[in-house]
Amino acid sequence: MIKTVVIGPTEHTRLCLEEILKTDGYQVSAVFGSSISKKHKKARWTTFNDLAEFYKFELIYCNRFKDPENIKIIQDLNPDVIFEFGSSELIPKDVLEIPKYGCIGSHGGPLPQIKGGATLNWALLRDEREWGVSLYYLSEKADEGDIIGVSYFNIDDRDDIKTLHDKSDYHTVKMLRKVLFDLKSTGNTERIKQLKADGIFLPQRKPTDAEIKWDAHGREIFNFVRAQTHPFPGAYTYLDDEKLSIWRGSYTSGINFQDITEIQNGTLYGISYGKGFLVKCDDGYYIIERISDSSNIEYWGDDFFKIRGLKNGYRFRRKD
Repeated sequence: MIKTVVIGPTEHTRLCLEEILKTDGYQVSAVFGSSISKKHKKARWTTFNDLAEFYKFELIYCNRFKDPENIKIIQDLNPDVIFEFGSSELIPKDVLEIPKYGCIGSHGGPLPQIKGGATLNWALLRDEREWGVSLYYLSEKADEGDIIGVSYFNIDDRDDIKTLHDKSDYHTVKMLRKVLFDLKSTGNTERIKQLKADGIFLPQRKPTDAEIKWDAHGREIFNFVRAQTHPFPGAYTYLDDEKLSIWRGSYTSGINFQDITEIQNGTLYGISYGKGFLVKCDDGYYIIERISDSSNIEYWGDDFFKIRGLKNGYRFRRKD
């Protein structure tokens, strides 16, 4: 049996863990999740209690994996392989050196071209039409280890951050299935070395990065909103001093644009019944279809416009 440890706190972690648990020849000795105090800081955070009870593995919820007590557990377990899924925490060198089959992780971008954080969000923000997810060997530096494989998928206008996570989950599990077979059969996997100069590094995103800029083009706002919708905190804007979260929308550009060039960006411009309400942007209108107010109640856009008594000429502004 291949003694296995899994690290990660998310639904992505859980799906990959379930694949390992049902694969003959692997014994999951321990899973390191994230403490409940981090629930609101990590999208798709989840628990593993039911799996731990059924499969009888040790379950540790921690604030930081690299704390000494966790390292001691790993050293005592002496696993053959460590997997990290859905976590951005770097694994210490003394842990990387323990498993004979190495430490393997997933990455939400196509290595070596795309490194860094919030990669699936960035795929939408960058208006990408094709994306990939990777499995690779973890190293002391983020996203620089040998590549095992990359699986690609298309992105279209139906997609948002949730559907991209769904696609990422599917393609990662598909690659993981082959890795598990290869390790069990030969003790090896494909390994492609990365050059240090390869790729770009995308930065992690902060909550304040989610404020909408209404002077952007309609498609930019469309991408901005769908990149940060559920299960993330959402793109937001302000009406007077009230923070409003925008969850879904669409856009039009160039339609009778000559008639609205003098209207300031961010100005409300009426209802599209059965769809939402219009907001002036740089090249036309953004149509808000789903919105929530400061009490976190979510509405259809046109219902919100009527319930709140909004009028044409009201204007969304960025907070100073």
